[in-house]
Amino acid sequence: MKFFTNKKFLFKLIVTLCILLAIFNFAYPPKSQAESLLAAAGGKLLDPIVDLVLVIGDGIMEIFQTAII
Repeated sequence: MKFFTNKKFLFKLIVTLCILLAIFNFAYPPKSQAESLLAAAGGKLLDPIVDLVLVIGDGIMEIFQTAII
């Protein structure tokens, strides 16, 4: 147990574990197959309609921002 109380060893162990964790996160990134609620409900036909509504909303916000500035 005295071996683990050495601060230099414990620091080296923690640093080594962090480096290994970072390497494996880059080597094997997690993959997600999540769908949005609208995509699950409407499928491929609803996606262009949602995109149109988002573009119109972004255009309105841009007009408001240029008017305020």
